[in-house]
Amino acid sequence: MASYSYYQYQTQAQQQQQQTSAANTGAMTWNGTAWVPAAPPAAAAIAASGGGEAPPPAPEAPPGHSAPPPNSTPQAYVSAYSTFYQEWKVQSQQQSQLASSLPPGTGRDEAERRAQWAEYYADQSSRCAHYYNTVVSRGSVQQQQQP
Repeated sequence: MASYSYYQYQTQAQQQQQQTSAANTGAMTWNGTAWVPAAPPAAAAIAASGGGEAPPPAPEAPPGHSAPPPNSTPQAYVSAYSTFYQEWKVQSQQQSQLASSLPPGTGRDEAERRAQWAEYYADQSSRCAHYYNTVVSRGSVQQQQQP
């Protein structure tokens, strides 16, 4: 029994208080599994220059592509996420066509599931491309307004 006395037990309220205080620091966020940095440093700098709103979550890169490095320019993000959008839309259409050509069953269900995920990733890519395009637009307007 004595060996158990070394363990520290926390009530559920104490655990919740620790999680809440960590979440309110702004440096970390809970992703459902673990605490992770709220935004990459480059994305935070771009958000600060873009009017203070945070960038949307980065989408999954389509097969054969990779996400732009964190120190990329806003124009590089617009280009990459626009390409991601186009690729995911093609994937969605291909999987939807495949699903419509298959008989009901596991194969059709899988094709429909892949089409829905591709559509989701296309939407996320579009949001990111629009966000960074807005950052680019704001930056060019600010440069024009400076004497």
